[in-house]
Amino acid sequence: MFDDVLSKIADKQSAEEIRVRAGGGGVTVALSSGANIALPEGVLTIADVLNRATRGSVQSAEESLRHGFVTAPGGHRVGVCGSAIVRNGELMGWKDISSVNIRLCKAVPGIADRYADPVRSTLIISPPGGGKTTFLRDLIRATSNRGYMVSVADERGEIAALVNGVPALDVGRNTDVIEGTSRADAVMMLLRAMGPDVIATDEITTQADCEALRRAANCGVILFATSHREDTDTSMFERVIKIRVQNRQREYEVIRC
Repeated sequence: MFDDVLSKIADKQSAEEIRVRAGGGGVTVALSSGANIALPEGVLTIADVLNRATRGSVQSAEESLRHGFVTAPGGHRVGVCGSAIVRNGELMGWKDISSVNIRLCKAVPGIADRYADPVRSTLIISPPGGGKTTFLRDLIRATSNRGYMVSVADERGEIAALVNGVPALDVGRNTDVIEGTSRADAVMMLLRAMGPDVIATDEITTQADCEALRRAANCGVILFATSHREDTDTSMFERVIKIRVQNRQREYEVIRC
């Protein structure tokens, strides 16, 4: 979706973020090395980003934008900043958007292969931007391709990135996906309807998320999930993997197995 912008830098594979700012702030591309490359102003505008991210209908993405982001086709998360409209203490929308940050989604096949045998209920923990979703997606792919029936509760469309019902990102040949509804609701639907061996979801945050996953675990389903919180309840998981970023390199530490 943003290949036309990335084509303007030498190593587009190392690009991790594209930031666009109003008022002459221009466009910068953040690389995995930590470097930032400035692109000519006008290469990409905020309006263009939002138009692409919402498939031409910003109004249809209002609910997502109330949370400060929208998920673009391909699973790219577009965060927004600007002048917020707040009513009764609740963010209702944006009057003006002053900058956007596109966190580029990309698959890294093979990073989770060693953790797919044996298959265990696994919680993946890292700070925001640490690579949780990328690792989770590859764990799903590797497990699914070993013959397990994997069901994915993809609330934000960032794991499989369905396009016309087909995953744009490789999540394996035995994987079923519900996206666009709450994790808790999707987990219960998948549990009742799909007969999964594994249920996977991203960024568990609420008590409802945990209760739905616990109910699935009590039915004998293996769980894959991620969290950015160190104090997340880990009692329903057999294994906890913590992702640490050292000198721009990701390290995977099994802290409980």
